[in-house]
Amino acid sequence: MRVRRINDTSLDDAYGIKMGQILDAGMDGSPPFGTAWGVVSPRGTTTRHRHHEHEVIIVLSGTGIARSDISEESLQSGDALIVDSFTRHTIVNPSDSDDLVFVSVYWERPTGQPHYSTADSVHPSKTAVISSTPPTPNGDLHLGHLSGPYLAADICRRYHSLRRRKAVHISGTDDYQSYVVFKADQLKQTEAEVARGFGDQMDRTLKAANIVLDQFTRPMASIDYQRHVSSFFRHLYDSGWLFPKVDQNLYCDRCSIFLYEALVSGRCPHCNEMSGGNICEACGLPNSSSDLVEPRCSRCGSTPSLRPVETLHFALGRARSQLAQFWENASISPRLRKVCDWYARSALASIPVTVPTDWGIPVPVTGYENQRIWVWFEMAPGYLFSSDRALRSLQPEAGERDAGSCDFHQFFGFDNGFYHAVLFPSLFIAHGDVDRLPSSFVCNEFYLLNGEKFSTSRQHAVWGGDFLKTVSSDFVRFHLCVSSPEVQRTNFTFADLDDTIKVELAGRWQALLTDLKSLVEAACPHGVPEPGSWTTAHQDFYADLTRLQEGIHRAYEPGSFSPQRATRQLSELVGVAHNFCRYESHRSVEAPLTPEARTSIALRLVAARVLAANVAPIMPIFAQRLWIDLGGAADWSDLPPQGLPSWVPSGHRPTLGNDYFDDKGPR
Repeated sequence: MRVRRINDTSLDDAYGIKMGQILDAGMDGSPPFGTAWGVVSPRGTTTRHRHHEHEVIIVLSGTGIARSDISEESLQSGDALIVDSFTRHTIVNPSDSDDLVFVSVYWERPTGQPHYSTADSVHPSKTAVISSTPPTPNGDLHLGHLSGPYLAADICRRYHSLRRRKAVHISGTDDYQSYVVFKADQLKQTEAEVARGFGDQMDRTLKAANIVLDQFTRPMASIDYQRHVSSFFRHLYDSGWLFPKVDQNLYCDRCSIFLYEALVSGRCPHCNEMSGGNICEACGLPNSSSDLVEPRCSRCGSTPSLRPVETLHFALGRARSQLAQFWENASISPRLRKVCDWYARSALASIPVTVPTDWGIPVPVTGYENQRIWVWFEMAPGYLFSSDRALRSLQPEAGERDAGSCDFHQFFGFDNGFYHAVLFPSLFIAHGDVDRLPSSFVCNEFYLLNGEKFSTSRQHAVWGGDFLKTVSSDFVRFHLCVSSPEVQRTNFTFADLDDTIKVELAGRWQALLTDLKSLVEAACPHGVPEPGSWTTAHQDFYADLTRLQEGIHRAYEPGSFSPQRATRQLSELVGVAHNFCRYESHRSVEAPLTPEARTSIALRLVAARVLAANVAPIMPIFAQRLWIDLGGAADWSDLPPQGLPSWVPSGHRPTLGNDYFDDKGPR
């Protein structure tokens, strides 16, 4: 017998509270589980965290509240809280005077069980509001745009819908951007003509790419939108979040304009890379335009002067502590978190939100009539407006937005990361819209064309509208996922696209389905048989299908989103199915079929169903056709929300084709 004395001196800081191991690691007779003593002080809380072990927390004294992403439970002495592996959770002590004392018993999951649960990142009963950054209408969308937030958000929305979750995808056009001003000067058109014309073209390109939007807001054409933004702005002004401040602003004496964003270029004051005004695409950190090194007017190339201008500033620093708490709970990539960490350490206390220009929504404050609301400020209430409209169309009887019943997921390029992760959440906090804070950020890097960044302004691009007239949207979508710039810059070439189409899709995928068609014609003249006896190979193949589907689903979830990983696993699924078909090819398919042959045929058909169901978010046209050919409903209503698709109905006669894919590349 031994006694382990627990006191304050034996406890260390862990997970934001005091904890200590009860059993020493490696001691003789140690059990196959860990044990720890924990103390949450009055009004204290653990950090929000998750771990790979299963855990049981037994409350010895005090009261508490246990919170996960989808539930909340009260705790008292004698309660046992069961926490599954990878469930994000926190323990709160609401008492003003008493400690919450507990014992934790934890163990690793048994070998062979899933490593991951979506329970901590998905609220099945909530509506997913998925946003993609409004693109600037200074040109058509190119493949660089499509490879980023627009295709990604559409894939995420389609996945949610297939899993029987309510979801909407919102976006619009960024009409009042300075890039529109710059383009209008180039084309000798008005800003309104540029925004309207290219906005219409973008809308057509999104439809051609089969990207579904439940709300596509056109700010310039919507009086309601402009009123909503003005009301949001005025509320922050009246509540003291906006205040006047005199700053030095860059001014081009030759062009007679103030310079910001697209209208100025120089070197970033943080990383010394070439940068435009307000944000650096290389490091993602903000600048004031006036602090650019060696600034030049983008129109005429001259060196600007500095002029003092009084603008309205947003008190960004006031939301800093709430922002830090929000970041703890949100899904944020390591590179974007570096931007957040930079802001947390910086002295940046405010940011100007009005601009001395005549293009944009007028500032609704007396004395600032000659200024406009900064477009990046505008985007925050713009998201609220678009969310309201989309949710109202989804549930007309619900009336106003109930953000508490929604999950918000934002998709954007890394160069917009500061705005999405720092500015917008701060504005939501200031406006009282904390229920609108996103649960996940999905940001992409730049897509390159022949080694250089796609660029609308430099006309270095493959334009989506033109390209999608010659190449199937399914082909384009799949290849953009294969080469997606998720964590680093990736490169598009026509040769790579040809390989994806000819070698992968028209080659391996079509070959699998052609062989399946031949099998069905030879062995199932009277319809698909019911499964019979299972061999070990059958069991292993079914386990492979289950494993691969679980991995693909993880790649579609916002908190672990990766269409690139999804395409790799889809291709692996095709490879596994090919190997199984070769292995089973020697099994007799002559009538009457053996019980093992019936199972073999049924498994090969269900593998095709798994392929259709799991590629549907990426290649919806092909997937729907294959699903229907295998006896499925055109609206996917017979796809179960969890688990593998069901067997092809016995007696059904599949009408599989030889032409799901051809080898025609871009011409």
